[in-house]
Parts: sequence; structure tokens; C-alpha cells
Amino acid sequence: MEACLNTVFIKENPGSDTNTKKVAPPGYHWANRAAAFHGNKSPYFWRSACHLLGKQLGGDGLDLRNLSTCSRAANANPVASGDPGLPQHMYTFESQVQEAVVQGQTVSYHVVPKYADTRTVPVSYEIAARGITAGGRLGLVLDEVVPNMMYSTKNKLHFNLGLVSHNGQPVPTGGMQ
Repeated sequence: MEACLNTVFIKENPGSDTNTKKVAPPGYHWANRAAAFHGNKSPYFWRSACHLLGKQLGGDGLDLRNLSTCSRAANANPVASGDPGLPQHMYTFESQVQEAVVQGQTVSYHVVPKYADTRTVPVSYEIAARGITAGGRLGLVLDEVVPNMMYSTKNKLHFNLGLVSHNGQPVPTGGMQ
């Protein structure tokens, strides 16, 4: 995902919520089963259909090209007290980009989901942003990687949702739901 963001763009593109009953990214339903297997109750809340361009930045939550399956911890705040979450998640960086735009910067923003082999759930998200102030000076600078980590309440450890295997085989792949 690439976007050139400024106040005009965000005003003209209000963004929208996801609705996974209408549009669910590949691996979304599988991730629910993976969360349940790891003892995460209610598993529904442990995974998300992540916007690549966040809603607050004008991202469309019903455009499959803008969505991927991620853990709640990679997307935003942890879901339960047992989940220590990630020090910084996608929402952290989206908020920094939004603040830079509100301050009058024009921001070149890129989010790239990274996949392992033929898997359909990302291993991580590479996030880069460069802001330019109204005076032409360098503003916001981001070069971050957010791993797609989920906490297992059963095993009390984190695992990467994009690197799960079952019986030695990577999952999910291809058209697997």
C-alpha cells in the first residue's frame, strides 16, 4: 500500500470500518481457529482484518486490496490482561502519521505485508513514512517492522501467526479459509 497523505486527502476519504461478513482477507477464518487452538477465549477477538491504510488515514475497510489477516496485538491494543501485546503496533504508527498530517505535513506512507512462502497470513508488516512540512523541511520519519505475533494463553508464549505449521506443513496457504 502506498499513499500520499495530507489534510485534503483525509477529508475527502473518511475511511471505513471492516465488515468481515462481507469481505474477509485470506486466512481470516483460519486465524480464528488458530486462536481457539491456543486457548484464546473468545478467539474472535484475538485476530483482526487489518487495514493496510488505516481507517483514520482514509483506508477502505471493505476493499480486499487494503486488508490482511493479523493478530489483535499487531493491529492495536492487547485483547486480554494475559497478552503482553507488542511494544508498538500498527495503530501506534498510524496515529503518528495522522498527527503529522494534522500538523500540516504531507506524508508519503507505505505499508507492506511480508509473507513466508505460499502462506496467506503475513509474518510482519513493514511500515515507512516520510513527512514534509509546509516549509519544505523533513518531518515525520518512520521505518518500522511490526511482527504478526499472537499470544497463546494455553502455552503462555507468543507465536508468529504467519509462521504456523500443522503436522509439519505451513498453514494457511492458497485458498485455505
